[in-house]
Amino acid sequence: MKKNYILFLLMIGMTFTLVNAQTTINFDVNDANGPWLGFMNVSEKDINGGAFVFGSGWGVPDLNVTEDGTGNTATFAPNRVNDLDPFWNSGTFEGEKEMAADYYIDRGDLNTTAFDFVVNISNFSLVSTGLSQPYVVEMFIKVFDVGYANLLLNTRIPITGAGDYMVSYDGGTVGADRVQYGFTMTGVNINPTAPFDGQYAGLGNVIITQQALSLDTQEQNSFKVYPNPSNDKWNVSSISTITSIDVYDLLGQRVSTQSPNALDTVIDGNQLQSGMYFVNIQSESGSDTIRLIKE
Repeated sequence: MKKNYILFLLMIGMTFTLVNAQTTINFDVNDANGPWLGFMNVSEKDINGGAFVFGSGWGVPDLNVTEDGTGNTATFAPNRVNDLDPFWNSGTFEGEKEMAADYYIDRGDLNTTAFDFVVNISNFSLVSTGLSQPYVVEMFIKVFDVGYANLLLNTRIPITGAGDYMVSYDGGTVGADRVQYGFTMTGVNINPTAPFDGQYAGLGNVIITQQALSLDTQEQNSFKVYPNPSNDKWNVSSISTITSIDVYDLLGQRVSTQSPNALDTVIDGNQLQSGMYFVNIQSESGSDTIRLIKE
């Protein structure tokens, strides 16, 4: 899988959990700054070397994204290229290419704006059993210079289950012109013919919707993480049992994981380098993605 990740710096300080940038952008399939766009990067599968083949704009339905304006959801499913050419399909269930489908909004008014892009994943039933490589879902913020000549920033947060997620931009990227926020699903294409319909349905999907920001929901799913910043550890407490904690660096790589099954636990940061991290905390009542600062 070929990805170009670029580090960025967020100038922010906090003591508790939820850190609010200047602006919060909540997922909205009817976003007035839209429409939502599609782009597909096609590569050889990992088992065939993973070489990049091409990238081009695709229609949102061609990504295999189904938008529901009334319910304010977008359902993302594995791609089925409706083409039986051997370039795409060889007659088996698994196709011949790796598809990285971007579903996003592109804006020219956010280049100097600090913002959080937040979303709720109401369903995550995606499975990769029997395939040569797993499906990977991420949310992202990308920043380009004038004319999209260079990708200046590519910040990604893995989506691994149902719950709330957030990715942030500090508004300080030098040379920024266009800002994109959205989602990527990466994985193999699937044979589009009818004999494989049942097997395809078993792969599942991801349903994207708005994050509930009401006071009741915040209280129900809230976590305390302190002190933050910290030079060695963070205490985590919740009103419901914490089932898992995953810490990611700004490359989207998981650097720490634990399953405390308790109301209170500790994230050990002694082995982490100074900088910014994201922690996804799952509990029996919900989940949140929170920024951590290691001093």
